[in-house]
Amino acid sequence: MKARIAALVLAAGKSVERIWYRQKGIDEGLANFGLGDEQHNDEPELEKELLGSYSQLKPEELPQTKKNVEALAIRLLESKKCWKAVEAVAHTSLEKMKQGLEMIDLLDGQKLIEDAFAQGASNG
Repeated sequence: MKARIAALVLAAGKSVERIWYRQKGIDEGLANFGLGDEQHNDEPELEKELLGSYSQLKPEELPQTKKNVEALAIRLLESKKCWKAVEAVAHTSLEKMKQGLEMIDLLDGQKLIEDAFAQGASNG
């Protein structure tokens, strides 16, 4: 199953936390992954995105699918190509903020990410 960009974005926070814990040699079992903070809990949104995007996905498959998306997010976050996409989104967001415009929306962000990955693939 190919993960949609929106699902990867929603899984990114938890994935970054996992990477940080691993780099510090700290047991991931100690992490709360933002689950204690309803305002920053992306779990419900990730589940909604996955169930809405993949009509063939059964509710009992959701936990494994979330793990798969999180594993993909970790692999992407650990790659240099990913950071080109992060830089593109951050640069565009900062420019819009400087101009007093609203932040980029998810579709614009997805296009920036796709373009950065396509450019990275063509550069080798």
